[in-house]
Amino acid sequence: VLSRYATDRLGCTIRFVAFSCEEMGMVGSQQYVEMHREELDSLRMFLNFDAAGAIAGKKGIMLYHWPELEKLFWDIGTEIGVSSVIQQLYAYADSFSFFIEGLPAGSLVKADETFARGVGHTYYDTVEKVGLDSLRDVSAIIARLALRVANMESFPARRRSKESIQEIFDASPAFEGNRFLAANLGLT
Repeated sequence: VLSRYATDRLGCTIRFVAFSCEEMGMVGSQQYVEMHREELDSLRMFLNFDAAGAIAGKKGIMLYHWPELEKLFWDIGTEIGVSSVIQQLYAYADSFSFFIEGLPAGSLVKADETFARGVGHTYYDTVEKVGLDSLRDVSAIIARLALRVANMESFPARRRSKESIQEIFDASPAFEGNRFLAANLGLT
């Protein structure tokens, strides 16, 4: 969609990538990171929009401990229909694979989401539960976010070192599950 309407306005490449096996340990996103390791320094940001058809109501942006991006995303968000920006580390989404590599990462989420499982990833998680309005709204928000981030002359966040990522883990008190996952992914 963006290439059709904004080819002459893109400041850098935008990739939309579909991963598989998130529920099995983020296998798809981990493989992507491995296969594109030489490109990671040039990656500006990874933004996850998993379950786009289920993000009904108010939308929020969850940044993975990137305080230097908070004002930017509040400013952009108020223009495009995002009602909250939070700082939280969530180890069970594909964005975590990029975070542990030190890359700016975040997710589009339901504003004030409680992360209740509901029917997701169960026998009852069927296609008729995909909200077409939600899918349309999320697609528009992501396209506008991607266009804004791609066209910034300078981006306020840079790739972090493994040591910086480890410090974030060490400073997070309720983080045993994330530490376990990070250890299995080779961070610690």
